[in-house]
Amino acid sequence: MDVYILKCVSSEHKSLHESANGFQYPELGYVEAPDFSSKAECGGGLHGFLWGKGNGSLASYSGSEIWKVIKVPDDENLIHIDREKVKFKGGTIVCSGTRKEATDFLRSLLPPEMVDKTIIGEFLQVGDTEKASGGDYSTVSGGDRSTVSGGHNSTVSGGHNSELRIRYYDGDRYRTTLAYVGENGIEPNQKYKLNKQFQFEKILKLK
Repeated sequence: MDVYILKCVSSEHKSLHESANGFQYPELGYVEAPDFSSKAECGGGLHGFLWGKGNGSLASYSGSEIWKVIKVPDDENLIHIDREKVKFKGGTIVCSGTRKEATDFLRSLLPPEMVDKTIIGEFLQVGDTEKASGGDYSTVSGGDRSTVSGGHNSTVSGGHNSELRIRYYDGDRYRTTLAYVGENGIEPNQKYKLNKQFQFEKILKLK
């Protein structure tokens, strides 16, 4: 069974991590690590997020980076590293573009049993009374009376009478902060993130 890996690289298609010594990825097509090692440790292979799951803080969200989706022919070729990412020898880059383009493309490839799974950095939008859940660093919005959830460092917004949720890690365990549009100053269709106190805070538009 083919599996798909989400990968973030620089605007020049180079690895973002110093240990990779500026490894150059092609825009599309086959790519292989020249120094592959089967050890379950960083280095010695290509790295990424299997089906868009893992530690989102390992990617970049500046807006200048390029996101890729890489097809690997068999999940037996994957080495899992601390549930944060996977390592593999090689695969075929089937999508290369913005974060939204790559995560949308990956979403379209999810098998039926995974359609409810979240993806790192995803952009999601649903209508009235609908539910949406994004992974870490996602941007999620909903219509009136919607339920909108995001993972760590996500941005959420909802219409009138919506419920907003953002998950975070307090150093001990994962917790979720809730807010209700129309209560305690939470405004409809306004984007929010969590501040350092894990409370909802407006994202102000740049003038």
